[in-house]
Order: sequence, then C-alpha cells, then structure tokens
Amino acid sequence: MKKYHLAIDIGASSGRFILTSVENGRFVMEETHRFPNGVIEQDGKTLWDYGALFNHIMEGLKKLGEEKKIPDTIGIDTWGVDYVLLDEEGNAIAPTYAYRDVRGDKAAAKLHKKIPFKEIYMETGIQYEPFNTIYQLYDDLEQGRLDKASDWLQVPAYLSYLLTGKKCHEYTEVSTGALLDPKTKKWNKGLLEKVGLPLRLFEDEPIEPPFLLGNLKPEIQDEIGFDSEVVMIASHDTGSAINALPSQKPALFLSSGTWSLLGVELPEALVNEETYKANFTNEGGVGEIRFLKNIMGLWLIQKLQKEFPMKSFADIAKEASEFEGGEDYELDIDDEKYLNPKSVKDVIAKECKAKGYKVPESEGEFAYAIYLSLAKDYKKAIAGLENITKSKYDELLIVGGGSKNKFLNRLIEKETGLKITLGSSEGTALGNAALQALYSGAVKNKVEMKEAIIQTEE
Repeated sequence: MKKYHLAIDIGASSGRFILTSVENGRFVMEETHRFPNGVIEQDGKTLWDYGALFNHIMEGLKKLGEEKKIPDTIGIDTWGVDYVLLDEEGNAIAPTYAYRDVRGDKAAAKLHKKIPFKEIYMETGIQYEPFNTIYQLYDDLEQGRLDKASDWLQVPAYLSYLLTGKKCHEYTEVSTGALLDPKTKKWNKGLLEKVGLPLRLFEDEPIEPPFLLGNLKPEIQDEIGFDSEVVMIASHDTGSAINALPSQKPALFLSSGTWSLLGVELPEALVNEETYKANFTNEGGVGEIRFLKNIMGLWLIQKLQKEFPMKSFADIAKEASEFEGGEDYELDIDDEKYLNPKSVKDVIAKECKAKGYKVPESEGEFAYAIYLSLAKDYKKAIAGLENITKSKYDELLIVGGGSKNKFLNRLIEKETGLKITLGSSEGTALGNAALQALYSGAVKNKVEMKEAIIQTEE
C-alpha cells in the first residue's frame, strides 16, 4: 500500500508543505500549502512568532484533512541554532529570540573572556557565529531566564512537541550550536559546566535520525480530522538538503538559500589548528559529518528586495545580469554588519566608498554587487576546503532555492571554474521526506533512498 510522507519545510522567510510518495523508484512530490515567515522587531528585540507559525501548520494540516490527503508520517525541518525555553507547564517562555538578535554579539564577547573561542572550537568543532546556541544560552543564563526554565527545545523539536506532546533533542539540529562533542555526538558536559549552564537541561542525549517521536495528540487529531506519526528526520534544514544530494558518494555541495552552506561530507569530524584558523564547521549529518563554511547567502537579496518591494527575485536577478562584466565588487559579506542591517543598501554603499568601488545606483547594480561577492566568497571557501581536505574537486552540486537562480549559478561557474550540477530547488523537503520513507520502509535502505532521490532529480 502506498505511503504518504509530509515534509513541513520552514525557512527564515517562508514555509511549505510537500506531500511525497514513492512511485516506480522515485519520489513524487506535491506542494499542498505555503505560508509566510519572518522575524518581528519588538521592544528593540528580534524575535520569532512561534504561535503564528504553529497556526500556519495547523491550517495546512486541516486543509489536508478536508482534501482527504492523509499523510502516514510528518517531519518538520527548520533553520538551526534557535530554541524555545519551556516552563514547568511546558509552555514557551517569552521572549522567543531569533538568531539575528544582537544579544549574541554581547554574550559571545563576554563568554570569550571566560573561555577563549579557540577552546570552544576545539571542544565542539563549530565555527564562530555570534548567534550560536551556546552564546544565546549564555545570555539567557546571564539574564536569569534559565532559572525559570524546566526544559528547552530547538525549533523543529518544539513544533513537533506541540503536535505530539513528546520532547526530544534531534542530533543534526543541536549539532549546529557548539554544544556537542563532535566525536561522541553527545552533550559536551565538561564545556557546558564550564560555561555555567545547568546540566539539568541536558539530561536527554541527542538522537540520530530518523526516529519516531509519537502520534498526533488527541486534540490535534480532533481538530484536523486524522492521525499521523511524527518522525524526527534531519530537522536542521541543511541536514535534509544535503541528504537530498543527487549522488551516492560524498560530493562538494552548496546549499543555496537564505544562508549558503558550502562543504563536503566526511566520515568523521575534522577539528585541528588549521580548521580553527579557517573557521570551518562540523555539523551533524545523516551518518556523516557536514564539514562546511557558513556564508551569508541570499539573505542579502531578501533584505534588498524589501527596499525595492515592487521587484520580484527573478526581476532583481535579471537586472543584476545587465551589470555583468562591470565593477569587480568583492564585498565582505560575512561581516557582522550584514547580519541584520536596517538598510543593506547603506551598508553596501559605505563599504564600496571605503574600498574605492563604484557605489551602486540601482537595485540591479546593488544586487550584482551581492551576487558577485557571493560567487567570490564561494571560490575562496572551496580553495580553503581543498587545502584542508587535501582533495581536488571538479564538480559542485547546488541544492536549495538558489539552484533556480541561473545568473548567480553562472557567476559561480565562472569564478570557480567548476562543473555546476543542480539538484532540486525543493531539496530540503525532498531530503526530509526521503528520511521519512526510510523510517516507514517505503524505501528499504539508504542506497535505495539515494537512488530514488537521483531518479527524482533527473
């Protein structure tokens, strides 16, 4: 009997429901629901509205019930590092911060006086980002918020908890935040204790996916009209996206979306002086370690679009292409000034003046400066990766929404000199659903799962 798997894929700007089944050795995918997402600014804080997000999920589930499109399993993936503190009743403790809030910078600077970043890196293998979970939790510790918390869950686990009433820590998601021992894949309790975090919040160890969390709560079933199993897949969106690479062997990849994650899959973590200096990270994958560089990504184009709200992403890319071959921009797009600027145009203009570049005059020219800087950043990251892994790569697999951006991909090919192979623009949802299929037995093993992914993307 055919099984249906619902991938709920939520990014920083939108979410989607993709209903998937396995037919004739390939995945058949249908989008059934799409909804907006985004941070909110409130009282000087940058936050997520998880209540609104969960309402969107319930709306999509009700729609499936009404249409009699009943999934056997459901899996949720989101961005990394963020979490929700829970009180004794299991309710979220406000405010629910977003990773782009400025609190991480202050917390990181303060924690590094206590524990140098190099020590944190050597203990966890995670590159420095001011929003890493360890810094956010340290801020909560300093503000006394952890005193009120009886538990905490990262975002996909929290949303899954709202559906099932069951709690867990999923390995790929928690691996993003500099809290784990990269070799044992368990909480680095020595480091956590040194930071001062209460170990009562780290009693349950992370579990590697896929695994069953539980069935929908009775009240959820009553509201939407059906029951499903909620499966914890690679709930970090990049983990699911890389699971969907159209290759049976490890390959050089770029997960291209709000963030750009560029790297390779390795059998075990790579943590040494060289990787520390190059600021490469070791995130948990599906049976592998994702050794990668975290790059700012298309967030900057999303920010730019808000300053030119009448422009679509396709129009912005088309207008940017008109400036190809012009000014040789190379902006420092990974600098913290680009993390959440009020005006990305103003930040770009200021840097262009400082570096002697022509200051862009139109939205297309601003976009060109971003796209070209991204392509050059990828080139540098690949060179560093080749040097560290002592390997040479001739092909780059691109998955995620950015795989649809023909202009950016042409710049990447031109700058890197690599063959560009495009995976699914819905790679995250595909990787999510594929792991559900592996759990349910719709595919027998990882080799069969990968072959179905390859057949889907051909």
